[in-house]
Amino acid sequence: MNGKGKGAGKIGTVFYLPKEKLIKFISSIKPTPLIPFGGKFQEFRGKIDLQGNLTMIPPVKQVFLPDKNPSFLFDKKTQKIVKSPAEKERVLFGVNPLDIRALDTLDEVFEKIPYYQKRRKASIVIGAGDAGKSGKSFDLFFHDDGQGFIVLAGSEKGRAFARKMKLSKFSGSLPEIGTAQEKFLLDAEKLREKVKRAPKEVWEEVARTCLGCGICSYVCPLCYCFEVEDRVPIGGKTGTRCTKWDSCMLESFSEVAGGHVFQKNLSERIKNWYFHKFARATSERGSPDCVGCDRCFHFCPVAINFREVLGKC
Repeated sequence: MNGKGKGAGKIGTVFYLPKEKLIKFISSIKPTPLIPFGGKFQEFRGKIDLQGNLTMIPPVKQVFLPDKNPSFLFDKKTQKIVKSPAEKERVLFGVNPLDIRALDTLDEVFEKIPYYQKRRKASIVIGAGDAGKSGKSFDLFFHDDGQGFIVLAGSEKGRAFARKMKLSKFSGSLPEIGTAQEKFLLDAEKLREKVKRAPKEVWEEVARTCLGCGICSYVCPLCYCFEVEDRVPIGGKTGTRCTKWDSCMLESFSEVAGGHVFQKNLSERIKNWYFHKFARATSERGSPDCVGCDRCFHFCPVAINFREVLGKC
């Protein structure tokens, strides 16, 4: 499987596909691939929208960390884990470069989480767009050169898939991966210090507009907070331990037994959201938990622009 520090994105054999052959290529993939269309991933039905894949909702994390995801099954009587069904094979075609960059981090954060790993290993991730903006956690990447696609293989699984699909080999100049990162993400250390030292007035100003709805977290490819819920059907022999999406922007997120809420004040929750993404994540992994996709801004009901907020820090 791909992931940081595991040889992800080491390019060996390179392939090529003319644009006029794209639909025929996708049509021949088995199982039927999930592709971006109408703003979400859905089974391929003869059309694909690679131009609109940057604003996919939900982002690709939905595939590997779905809301209400069954982590494991357990026997109600013995309270022991029982074997979960095998993951079905899936092919994701047209994952946008920034979501693949997000997968670089998710693969690291969830490296030892079995339910995440099972889904990743059962999947073939095929990116599409500008390789300069992409991360390395792909099996294949279709780099658009105007006339067609230079197909980069980022894993042995990807190379085998390309050969199986009889893609032609390519011997021209290769695009570089991940060279088009935005400046504010490149200056991660400087940004971390700015956010750490930002006066409380910055967060209080945002709180006067923010609704505290948590949409910014749900649409973000790198918000991965969750809560745990056991589902035990009446009369059934097994229960399910599920992980449900959550957001530190919600008041209930910091509530503990007894009803005490540690971050009741909205400005404190806003500060925590920015601090985690742009300060703590950089300290822990060397880069922010942000890929610059702008979903949090585009889908915010009151149009809070995180870049403007960072500029005030």
